[in-house]
Amino acid sequence: MKKKMLIIGSDGKVGSALYHSFLKNPLDDCQVFGTSRRADCAETKIYVDMMSEPGSWPSLGVFDVIIYCVSSGNIDDCDKQPEKSLHLNHGVIKEIFNQYAAEKTQFILISSQRVFDGNNAFMDVSDDVCPNTNYGRHKVLAETIVQRHDGLVIRCTKVLDSHYDRFTSFANQLMTSQHFYVSDQINVSLVSIVDLIQSIRLSVMHNWRGLLHLSGSDEITYFKAVENMASVLNIENSPINWSPESKAIKASYKGHVSLKMSDLFLKYGMNIKSSAELVRNWTAHYVETRNLKQTVMEGR
Repeated sequence: MKKKMLIIGSDGKVGSALYHSFLKNPLDDCQVFGTSRRADCAETKIYVDMMSEPGSWPSLGVFDVIIYCVSSGNIDDCDKQPEKSLHLNHGVIKEIFNQYAAEKTQFILISSQRVFDGNNAFMDVSDDVCPNTNYGRHKVLAETIVQRHDGLVIRCTKVLDSHYDRFTSFANQLMTSQHFYVSDQINVSLVSIVDLIQSIRLSVMHNWRGLLHLSGSDEITYFKAVENMASVLNIENSPINWSPESKAIKASYKGHVSLKMSDLFLKYGMNIKSSAELVRNWTAHYVETRNLKQTVMEGR
């Protein structure tokens, strides 16, 4: 009998990519389902409003694998709406275990490096958590529930996909010679969406439990990221293009953002490219997509 896998949050960036990856390249012994927050979702998905009363959730039976990809937003969102963040990272996860999990269900939670305060780089799984934001504190609560049920927590640094809004905005402004400001104080440690999907596929295949770290191999500032984008676009910096952001940056956004990659991922050949290389690859794809759109428009 095939395993039943439920991807919760299959509308979001990570959940959508994961859901379509398992549909396109399914594991031999897995049948995939995905939840959607949209009432008019596709027939292949199941409508579940995680903000509604659990009694209104559909009866789906239990699943062998549950992957929780629901996002509670960024740091600012969680500061503005702490109750919503707490609900999605605590109350909802507890109820999912009650309704959709059995004793041997593998529950996989995608967590964040924000469970640490950013004072040190390449934090290890053995290091004590020390969050300094609501976002980080609520992630710690979620991790505690999952580990208490013998699940798997994958802490991951910034996930980069082809639709990353911030990079798209940077690239658009570079291409149109608009002046803009970029932070030279905020670090990012990039992991491609492809690598995250691979880490989850491996985790499901081998039924891994516990705590794992998936991280970029280094850290760069967003200012350095723009410099790498500009090099691919053959744009030289000048005062009319981009300059360091002068406004005050929240302390919670500063500091280190990298994790020490888990040996288990390295054992299976997961060597993450440098953040600069990922930025350059992203920009090359941006150019290809932009040129394709122009070609289509000219052909009409």
